[in-house]
Amino acid sequence: MKIAIIKAPIKDAQIKHYVREYYPLDMAYLGTYLKENKIEVILIDAVIEDLTINDVIERLKNEKVKMVGFTTSLDMFTSATAMMNDVRDAINAIKLQLNIPTFVYGFHATALPEQTLQEIEGLDFVIMAEPELTLLEVAQKSSKNLISQENLNVNDEEFLKIQGLAFKKDGKFLKTIPRQMIANL
Repeated sequence: MKIAIIKAPIKDAQIKHYVREYYPLDMAYLGTYLKENKIEVILIDAVIEDLTINDVIERLKNEKVKMVGFTTSLDMFTSATAMMNDVRDAINAIKLQLNIPTFVYGFHATALPEQTLQEIEGLDFVIMAEPELTLLEVAQKSSKNLISQENLNVNDEEFLKIQGLAFKKDGKFLKTIPRQMIANL
């Protein structure tokens, strides 16, 4: 299974100006951890690469990505509302064109998982707190077909056992057991 971790394109020119120079270390840490555990990963920083959402979607098609995640970690000057609007627009465009599972992780998603799921129609799940172990488990279970790769099935017992997730099931907000923080970084 190939996963893309993305920093969404930013539409607001003022905000884009301030975040251009800051590489998202959370993406680098997550990508490295997954690669060390034999999960194929591509990292796309649409801000640094000056990509539109259409450019991102084209790359996802070419790379044959099976799941897409977005960081919601804030840069120093980024407006949370503007960032989440950009993430929402990107997820909805990807869902419409590619129909693959989508997730978010990071400070905003962890602090407001229910609101995040309500505001982003195409979002499948939120990873709360540190994403490394949770996403690795999702990817491994998906690769072994324990979870549907096309659409993550929240009714699937294997999905419900994964710690640190938030999602909607039958229109209701649900969270799995919180995952413990990584003790030895």
